[in-house]
Order: sequence, then structure tokens, then C-alpha cells
Amino acid sequence: MNNEYTIYNPENGNIIKAIQCDLDTLKLNMAGNDKYIEGFFRPSQYRVENGVAVGLVEDETEKARVDNLMRRNAELVGTDWTQLADVALTDTQKTKYATYRQAMRDITTHSNWPNLNDSDWPNLET
Repeated sequence: MNNEYTIYNPENGNIIKAIQCDLDTLKLNMAGNDKYIEGFFRPSQYRVENGVAVGLVEDETEKARVDNLMRRNAELVGTDWTQLADVALTDTQKTKYATYRQAMRDITTHSNWPNLNDSDWPNLET
């Protein structure tokens, strides 16, 4: 009968793998001092402390950085068309978009980075 197991390193609590198998196959997947617990716990979301799986705490600063980079990149992609040679924009409009796009690229140098407020983001002058 197959069960769910999580193999981990007891020295640091890092999860090596989570598998569904029988006990004999589990032991074949373990090396050296590896330990296991019952249950399927993803290495990206858990670690093992004192034989118990505990959820990882997400770093708020890293989350803000990733979220803001995704927002910035989406805005840049969404305005790529404005810089094409054959686009139907005036030179003034193209310059406004170019200035806006540069401000978006420079957002990572903002004094509040990565903990930005909506007011910290550049605005497109129309």
C-alpha cells in the first residue's frame, strides 16, 4: 500500500523530497542520515522542525520586490508598441511614453524600494 512521505535532512530541516510510495521504496530513496515524516510537504513551502512540518514564513520585502517587478515589467510590455517606428503617435507623445518608460525602469532606485506606495509609481503625462 502506498502512503505519502516527506524525506528531510535532520541537521537543517530542509526537505529533500516528498513522494507517494510503499515503505520499502521510501527506504530506497533515503540516504545517510535522512529521516522521514508521513505526509506530502513541498520543499518550497515547508521545512521540518523536531519531526514536524512547519510552513515557511514568506519574506515580506522579497514578496514586495517580486510583486513590484512584475507590475513594472507588465507596464513596460504594455507600452512597448509606443516606441515602434511606424506607430501613429506624434513625436511629443512618443517622448512622453519614452520618459514614462524610463521612469518605470528606474523605479528600483526609488528611496522606498521595494515598499512602494501607489503615489511612488510614475504617471504617464497625457
